[in-house]
Order: sequence, then structure tokens, then C-alpha cells
Amino acid sequence: MLNLVQFHKGTVAYPDTGEQMAPIDVVMGYFQPFALEPFKRGGHPVFQARWVGGNIDSWNADDNLSFESVQIMRYSSRRDLAELVLVPGFTDGYVYKHVAIERTISHPAHFQMRMSLRPPSVVLLSLMLIASCLQIAGLWGRLSGSQVKRGDS
Repeated sequence: MLNLVQFHKGTVAYPDTGEQMAPIDVVMGYFQPFALEPFKRGGHPVFQARWVGGNIDSWNADDNLSFESVQIMRYSSRRDLAELVLVPGFTDGYVYKHVAIERTISHPAHFQMRMSLRPPSVVLLSLMLIASCLQIAGLWGRLSGSQVKRGDS
């Protein structure tokens, strides 16, 4: 899922207390109740970035509108995404989203090219790296131990 987000400028009133806060902090009230749910279903954040300047290039764009933030979230299926709506607290959190976000566009997307690793690959590569490091440490320890014994003789 590709999300383009424009937060309100300045501070906004936190819905529960009226306290003035940064919009990015308020939107966490929307996200936190179900933040772990995508992980339980094989989903996870892939990418998040904030704009650091204006548009560099736009072609045939009626309104040269840009967004402040972009996020890509991986869901294992559209069904899993739809099931998140049923998670307790999801719809209750929309008040935080509406207070914090001026406008947003979200659309399903399919990767055509990616340079990041999928979770099963990361787990496998991490285990292989740990095993390799332990093996190197064991060899290093044996070599160091044999040199000490030779030096003592």
C-alpha cells in the first residue's frame, strides 16, 4: 500500500485533551492501537520518507501538489488489509487521523522492482551471519589458545 500524506501545518489539538501537539504525534493515536496487527498477518512497513524540498519534475500535473510524507506498507494480501478494519480500536482511532492529516492518498501497489529483502530472507541471512561469526570466533579462540600454550612452553 502506497500512502502519500500531507499533515496539517503547525500544531493541532489532541482530541482527548485539547493539548496542542505536532500532527505526527497526534496521528500515533490512530496507529498505535493496531500497530502490531499487520506483523501478525505477515505485513510490515517497507519504506517511509519525508519530503525535504519542492517538486523537481512534474509533467502534465494539473495541480502541482506535493505531499509531506510517503510510506509503503506491505500486507500479505488485500484480505489481511480488509481484516485490519475489524481490529478493535481501528475505527475509533480515525478521529486522530482526521485531526492530524490535511489530505492523503492511499492506493494498493505491486512492487515491480525492489532492492530490499523480504522477511524470510532477512531471517535466513541473519542466522547465517550469526553462525558464521560464531564459527570465526570459535576458530579465533582455538588459534589464540594454541599460541598462548606454545608461548608458555
